[in-house]
Amino acid sequence: PLGNPYYVASTTSKNLLTYPKSASGASDGLHGYVAKHAFGVVEVTAPAGGEIYCVGISKPISWSAAGFADTARFQLQYSAYGSNVWTDVAKNVGGRSYLWKVPALPTGQYVVRVTTIHGHVSELLTPFTISSPPSITKQPVDVSACGGKPVTLSVTADGAGVKYQWRKAGVNIAGATEATYTIASVDASTAGKYDCLVSGTCNPSVTSSMATVLIGTPTVITRQPQGLTVDEGKPFTLSVAATGSTLSYQWSKSGTDIPGATSAEYTVSAAAKSNDGQYTCAVTGGCGTITSTPATVVVMGGTSVDEESDASAMLRVLGPVPADGDLTVRLNLDEMPRQGAHFAFIDMRGARLAMQGAENIGRSGDIRLKTDMLAPGMYTLEFTDGATIARTRVVIAR
Repeated sequence: PLGNPYYVASTTSKNLLTYPKSASGASDGLHGYVAKHAFGVVEVTAPAGGEIYCVGISKPISWSAAGFADTARFQLQYSAYGSNVWTDVAKNVGGRSYLWKVPALPTGQYVVRVTTIHGHVSELLTPFTISSPPSITKQPVDVSACGGKPVTLSVTADGAGVKYQWRKAGVNIAGATEATYTIASVDASTAGKYDCLVSGTCNPSVTSSMATVLIGTPTVITRQPQGLTVDEGKPFTLSVAATGSTLSYQWSKSGTDIPGATSAEYTVSAAAKSNDGQYTCAVTGGCGTITSTPATVVVMGGTSVDEESDASAMLRVLGPVPADGDLTVRLNLDEMPRQGAHFAFIDMRGARLAMQGAENIGRSGDIRLKTDMLAPGMYTLEFTDGATIARTRVVIAR
């Protein structure tokens, strides 16, 4: 009737009447036409917007319906925010609330609306978020590092409110609550298996696969190369033994790399005077490079002890042969010895065991050398002043 309040909502319903007559009031002379009209007001009350709904969890959709009978029926729909493409949640729903089991939708923002067959529409203006439980998109991987070096483990996950907890052997690591976990300096105590527990706003939590932290094997020389004395023209071999990972070798003579000498053994098929000197081997592995101790190679000139007794020899043994105490030798030089001249006894491994100065002996003369610090055996006696080298063999007996 004219003058009564009406609740009006836009509608396209064909169930409503169209009044062809004018409605007028005699007292105030108002005139007008009421075309299609609907009674009552519908308003969504839950969700209110801003909530996070987890996939698989039941959440209420609620609404008010002023002016509607208790038996009124409603239709519920949802849409991705801003898309205006609506999908039914439920039809012909009675009451003022419906428990909605959130479907497996992509994480994002959504809205709901409530409609009636009479054309009422109430749409949520502020979106809510639908989210899934956390999921790991990139697992941590095994890492290896040398002692004292850093390593980093990482995991990538999707989900709302994602949190991380790294663990070693199932035990939480204090403070390790980021997507990456860095060990600043690895040692034997940090080796082991690690994983990451990823939780979020939505349950359940998820655990990453295990990642193993390995400590690289240090490069260690277990057997040093041994010096040796070899006759000119004869073969000789130097060798080194080492442990470590992915080992490679480089032999050097007097600090200069020997081309092609890149294995654990270095062999010369025919020794020459040019092979005299000190040799080292640099062993490189996954955890660094280590250089062997020097090994001295002494190449004899191919003469026998008897031949060395010739008076023209630069250095020869006068006796006793074999020596059992002090040894007397004769030195014949073309010029005065230089500063730093000395004698040295070299054992069969190439080790220099005893050295005696020889700067003040003159160009020639007989020299008495002490041998009491030497064990019985064969030695090479060497004289050198940096420019001249003379060698002969000596036998020590006790």
